[in-house]
Amino acid sequence: MVLENIDLFTKEDTKAILRSINTGIMIIDVESRQILEINPAAANMINLPMEEIIGHKCHVFVCPYFNGNCPVLDKDLEIKNLQKILLRNDGKEIPVLKTVTPIFLAERKCLIESFVDISELVDARNAANSANKAKSEFLSQMGHEIRTPMNGILTMSGALLDTKLDTTQKKYADIINFSAKNLLALLNDLLDYSKIEAGKIEFESLNFDFKELMETFEKIFELETAKKGLALTCNIDPQIPKYLQGDCNRLRQIIINLIGNAIKFTSEGRITVHAILESENNSENNIVIHFSVSDTGIGISKKKIDVLFKSFSQADSSITRKFGGTGLGLAISKKLVEMMGGQIGVNSIEGQGSEFWFTIKFKRSIELENIVEIKNEEDINLRAIQSGKITFSKNLKLLVAEDNITNQEVILLLLEKLGLSTDVVTNGADAVRALEEKAYDIIFMDIQMPVMDGLEATRLIRKSKNILNQKIPIIATTASAMKNDIAMFLNEELNDYLAKPIEMNKLVYILQKWLKPSGAKSTVPTVSTVTTMLGPELPQIQMPIQTAMPTIFNSKDLIRRLMGNRDFAKKIVAIFLKDIPLMMTTLQTHLDSKDIKNLKIITHSIKGATSNVGAEQMKNLIMEMEAAAKQEDMEGVSMRMSDLQIQLDKLLVQLKAWSSQSE
Repeated sequence: MVLENIDLFTKEDTKAILRSINTGIMIIDVESRQILEINPAAANMINLPMEEIIGHKCHVFVCPYFNGNCPVLDKDLEIKNLQKILLRNDGKEIPVLKTVTPIFLAERKCLIESFVDISELVDARNAANSANKAKSEFLSQMGHEIRTPMNGILTMSGALLDTKLDTTQKKYADIINFSAKNLLALLNDLLDYSKIEAGKIEFESLNFDFKELMETFEKIFELETAKKGLALTCNIDPQIPKYLQGDCNRLRQIIINLIGNAIKFTSEGRITVHAILESENNSENNIVIHFSVSDTGIGISKKKIDVLFKSFSQADSSITRKFGGTGLGLAISKKLVEMMGGQIGVNSIEGQGSEFWFTIKFKRSIELENIVEIKNEEDINLRAIQSGKITFSKNLKLLVAEDNITNQEVILLLLEKLGLSTDVVTNGADAVRALEEKAYDIIFMDIQMPVMDGLEATRLIRKSKNILNQKIPIIATTASAMKNDIAMFLNEELNDYLAKPIEMNKLVYILQKWLKPSGAKSTVPTVSTVTTMLGPELPQIQMPIQTAMPTIFNSKDLIRRLMGNRDFAKKIVAIFLKDIPLMMTTLQTHLDSKDIKNLKIITHSIKGATSNVGAEQMKNLIMEMEAAAKQEDMEGVSMRMSDLQIQLDKLLVQLKAWSSQSE
């Protein structure tokens, strides 16, 4: 009917033209949204005769999910070669590449829609994506399998180098250790790249001390630069805030990669790292930092710069033979920077050196700025107690609910140092019973325990009329001190929280707040004090400040947390050494039986124990296992088990050696 108004061709001519075109075509009336005409190619795709299609509304067959929200009919947009869905009469969805053109026919506003079936292309793309995902997962799995014996070689060759060797033996052991480290570095590049390809890279928002982080790089590369006679300096813009919030671990990875490259390609001269404040948005606490790593090395020709950031590429294939490497480092850095919302580039003159630069946006860490103020008050409280100006009553009754022996001993030793005696229970149910039998003054409640967790126990305590001290302060002791976790604890009627690893000054601060020791000026705060003392939004005030690379055993931090008492530290280490074999056996048992509920509990328990003893690398790995357990990812837990055992073996060597040392 519409086609009769076309002057150039007769209706029959126009229909003949439409029938001869292999591309699907239909003509739609804009006002009624009805299909006025369709060609055989389109009808074949829909799998209906043309006469059963004409007269129906277009959304019955084309773009069914856009009914009532059509980008052309409702938003007056023109579509060119966009992927859409065509619906067959049997319900099967066919991906089509669609073009829509507005046109007036017989003074009626119409649309000419043309589309081609791209099912094969989509299937091929999906197959390619699946193959790529399978490749990445295989690479990741194999990487973990290879890394296990690799770590064994590193550990044992390192131990061998610590023994008495003759010159030849030491030379061979050095070569083994050096080769293993190089192979592990290449392997880690491949694992990182496979994670990025599989979309499994996750970014954290951590509070960290920016200046301390930047100052660690000179120490990290001290041996390498000294060996080549190079100078490495890090310059920090004084306008950059000391405390920032963002993924400091990824930042560290990028800078280490760039410094490592600079050292590799520089035979003499210096490497300079600059961090400059590029822009700042005070209203949103956002800042953009411009980083650069400059060297006086071999430089790069202009025509070869373009390939630098491509995967498995280097400026010259001979570089791979001379300097080594996968060519993945810069590709990984580029992807990480871009995923963090930044840019990366390079300026270089062949024979004179290079400057690699990148930008990343961070937030000012208002939380850590507030911590500094709170720490001052904590230190004042501790000094007052140590000097005898503030004392706790000997009649105070304290209860600790904690299932992990190492964690129990840490808090008991600290309380004993303050002259306070404490009762201990190992689960929430026993805590409730204890409070029904004795009027305790305060309870330190672990959140994750077997039988009954801390949150469930708190609910029972607040509701039960059998509790002798109805207003008892309940303090959460937990390794989870993220903002959302803290909010949840307080919503569950816990009064406050104490993060693991527990430090003496923070413990004193909590005790003074809630127990009103003799000589203290402050009064017992209300439940809302934790919220109001630092502003309307709950801060992550207990989150550890991220600075240097994690160590196997941080004895200095352990002693610091125990206020310099080395004897206490040795006792904590002894308890850990006795307790950890059973925890590892329990972990393996739950893993073998695929008991995800108890895996969550035991990984959390090991995390607290390793945190309290200062086992930083093992703590980081068990945190990954706990995260996998929370997501019910049995494979994720299982694939890290061998790495965890390797980390434990390294830790045990250091703990036993340290314990045997004299003052």
